[in-house]
Amino acid sequence: MKHSSLILLLTLMTGLSVSAQNTWSLQRCVDHARENSLSIKQNRLNVERARIAAEQAVHNQYPRLNGSANYGLNFGRTIDPVTNDFETRSIGNNSLGLSAGVLLYDGGSIKNTIAQTRVNLQSATLDGRQFSDDLALTVVQYYLAILFAQDRLDNARLQVQTTTQQLDQMDRLIAAGSKPEGDRLEILAQKAREEQNITTIENTVSTNKLLLKQLLRLSIDQTFEIERPGAIELQPSEIEQNLLGIYNHALSNRPDIQSGDLRVQSAEIGVKIAKSNFYPSISLGGNLNSVFSSLAQRIDGFSDTRVQQVIFFNGQSATIEIPTRIPQTSNNPYFSQLNENLGYGFGLNMSIPIYNNYTAKSQVKQAQVAVESAKLDAEQTKETLKNNIQTALNELRATANTYEASKRSTEASQRAYNNIKIKYDVGVATTFELLTAKNNLDIVTTEELLSRYDYIFRSKVVDYYLGRQIRLN
Repeated sequence: MKHSSLILLLTLMTGLSVSAQNTWSLQRCVDHARENSLSIKQNRLNVERARIAAEQAVHNQYPRLNGSANYGLNFGRTIDPVTNDFETRSIGNNSLGLSAGVLLYDGGSIKNTIAQTRVNLQSATLDGRQFSDDLALTVVQYYLAILFAQDRLDNARLQVQTTTQQLDQMDRLIAAGSKPEGDRLEILAQKAREEQNITTIENTVSTNKLLLKQLLRLSIDQTFEIERPGAIELQPSEIEQNLLGIYNHALSNRPDIQSGDLRVQSAEIGVKIAKSNFYPSISLGGNLNSVFSSLAQRIDGFSDTRVQQVIFFNGQSATIEIPTRIPQTSNNPYFSQLNENLGYGFGLNMSIPIYNNYTAKSQVKQAQVAVESAKLDAEQTKETLKNNIQTALNELRATANTYEASKRSTEASQRAYNNIKIKYDVGVATTFELLTAKNNLDIVTTEELLSRYDYIFRSKVVDYYLGRQIRLN
């Protein structure tokens, strides 16, 4: 018995653990969406591209160093690259070189490009943060849609239970002869309509879960259930938030506003970069090179000999011997040739723009237009933000009023239904009057539920503009 109890306890604990793992809280949904969103991953790549561009811009100010190597094999009559003599033998040749250069002055192009790429990196990072915040708000919207549908489903099931109890009571009254058989048909039809409504709402719950599951990019076969929090706290004090206060807070803290200002700054730096084309550029360069030839010889020493030479003196020929030193040669080694043939040089280059087919002026004008365009985009973003905040506050106030009115309507309908129920139980009210009161109560209850969740979402939108972490309780 003890072993059986232990196994049962472990089984229950395992089941609870699996259930907890399969239940998704709002924060878990937001974190998972941010981690797996393809758009966020694309934004991260944009940030990485901006970071690489900024790093490249910094390295553009450093000297350049390049090496070169070449090996060739020539046949027939050709020029020996070492002696510059014509040869009719095959020649193997090799050349090596190093070249270096540094830009001394370019009108500030590199300096401004470094500044611009750093600004672009900040802007890309802020764009990624803004998209992450927008995604979180979308997750909240889908999450609340599921909660609303689930609460509607609970209410619909309670309605069926109430109608079933009324049907049982009607059957007892019919059996006692207090009610006609026809009254039962009205309640039976009401129950059928309510059961059909349950099916409709169940489909809505499934659809909303599917939409959130797709947003989270979960696998097709993965089970998905959201965590149903306790009573969600409503904060009516948020209604008193003023437009100017929220707008000023958003202007100072929202990533999209900061990113828009940075894009204006980047465009203004772009004008400076374009103007650098009007200035001369000065660069310093140097090179180091050497060559090798397979025909090159070196002198290892000399041998003494006499060479006979015929001369003529006063019309008479005579033979004399001239002492001569003949060099002894061998193939010149590879590295010896490279050392002997080493050459190097330095040079200063200046490029002065005189006329470039209107290119420089055109680039400056294009950059100036880009500045104006960036300013308009930034202004439009601020204008859209102001309108969205104004709309959000207006909708928050409207939904708060609607929610309060719907609560009063539900209370009144509940009292009306209770009154009709009492009359019906004593035989004063008809079945039609009871069902009408019940239907009215069901309608206003659904409207109250809808207005409550609408109010909750609108309050979270205001939290979004205030830069607060969005949570339900």
